Amino acid sequence: MSNVAPLIPRPGNDPLSNLNELIHFSKKHSPFKSKEGWNWDSLHWDVKNICLSQGRKAGYRICLNFNRDNKKGNKIKDSQSDMAPFQHKQLSDVVKCHVTSLQIAKAKDVGTLQLWINAYRYLDNIIGPANKCLSELSMNDFKLAEREARVSLEDSTFYRVGVKLEAICKYINQKKLANHKITFKKSAKRSETHTNSDSRIDQESITKRAKKLPTKEGLIAAATLSNAPLLGDDVLFQAIVEIMLATGLRFDELVLLDKHCLYEKEIEETNVLTGEPVTSLVHEIRYKAKKGGGWRSKSIPESLLPILKKGIDTARKHLQPVRDVVAAATKNQHDFFPELEDDTVATIPSTWKLLKWSSNSNFQTYLRSRGITITKQQQDVNGKMKSVATFQTSELKQKTTALAQESISSLWDSIKNLTVAERPEDLLFITQHQRHHSVKSTEPWVFTMITHTQLSDYLSGRPKIGMESVFERYDLKFEDRPVRLTSHQFRHFLSTMLELSDTVSDIEVARYFGRKYMGDNATYNHTNKTKR
Repeated sequence: MSNVAPLIPRPGNDPLSNLNELIHFSKKHSPFKSKEGWNWDSLHWDVKNICLSQGRKAGYRICLNFNRDNKKGNKIKDSQSDMAPFQHKQLSDVVKCHVTSLQIAKAKDVGTLQLWINAYRYLDNIIGPANKCLSELSMNDFKLAEREARVSLEDSTFYRVGVKLEAICKYINQKKLANHKITFKKSAKRSETHTNSDSRIDQESITKRAKKLPTKEGLIAAATLSNAPLLGDDVLFQAIVEIMLATGLRFDELVLLDKHCLYEKEIEETNVLTGEPVTSLVHEIRYKAKKGGGWRSKSIPESLLPILKKGIDTARKHLQPVRDVVAAATKNQHDFFPELEDDTVATIPSTWKLLKWSSNSNFQTYLRSRGITITKQQQDVNGKMKSVATFQTSELKQKTTALAQESISSLWDSIKNLTVAERPEDLLFITQHQRHHSVKSTEPWVFTMITHTQLSDYLSGRPKIGMESVFERYDLKFEDRPVRLTSHQFRHFLSTMLELSDTVSDIEVARYFGRKYMGDNATYNHTNKTKR
């Protein structure tokens, strides 16, 4: 008999016992239990710094949500306070075991794991209301779950959910959680499903791919803005557009650039005619590739260099005050309230006006939420003794400095392996919470990165809620319709331009854009090869 302890529980003939052993094993070995306050039965698991992260979400709280389907349709989400647990308790435990096993096998992105949970929700919609025991699962339950997914999802997402349902069926069979082996095959076929990576030549696929290229009018409008006297944060987001147009970087690669990302490099080559060495000067940009992995650099063509330099210089100048705060706060040398005297007792009625806060009550609420001690003191107000709320200015200053240091540390832990920057203050696009919000006030001691939502609002706006894009605000229209762009269109455009060159090989194109596979070039190639 082997003395080696099994890494995973061996299933027996009793489905309920198999489930209990699986739950016990998953709780004991879960990679998520290292997070403070983690609880298996919780509706939300904090997975920040455990799951693979993205630069755009570095400042966010990142959670897996084990909630039931809200029945509100595709892309309509509830706030966490409104979420309800799975209807079927046993299925909820199974999905947590499954997600845990996937993360143990290999670290996953939070979006990948959440898609598994979403697929389980359709199964929960079927067996939950029926109050069916997990061991009684059948092929028909999976077919009904897939049918419900078909009603609410687009083709590409439905196909992916079908793949997940097949895998869920296989997982339940492997762990012997049902009385009988279940045989289920998804109905959607890959050949009939249009996805974002399609490179087929039928007319529908060609039409869909064409939308991924920026229009001529869109490029003209973007160039017009680059030469216009922009105001406020439009200057910053236009700089991001210029960098994307000149480099073709993904947003997550761009947002984690360091402030010294562009540099000069001497290259020595041999003249094929004379045989003599020739030294030339090129400009390269360094970054961490999102999919290719590791430190990367790419040469910038001379024609695009002025655009890139302008974008980087503008972004560096616009966010330099934030980098200065980060550097000073890290050394405990920054005062977030220079208007207040050091180590004195200040009254709240006078302080909220001095700091231009919205109201006395809001200022008090804010202080209490930050753990600042508020005391009542008798003071002479217009000849009468009144009780006035006071606080120690030194406590407020120390607390906000500590909060800043904690925020910087948390942000840096999330992204330090995704950027070539050596310190937080070297990040080109580090900013402060709500600094770029049109209405809300900046929280100067909370740090984050520029988000994709902010750039998307700049380029496309949100018509459904009346938020105008930059093109609408500056009245840049084509045929009385506002121009709209997406950040990824610039990558498609630059990749297509490179494909027009017969001297650049497929492997060089893939390396230049940080791709893992040469076959991915086809998705970004919008040239008509029959007319070249």
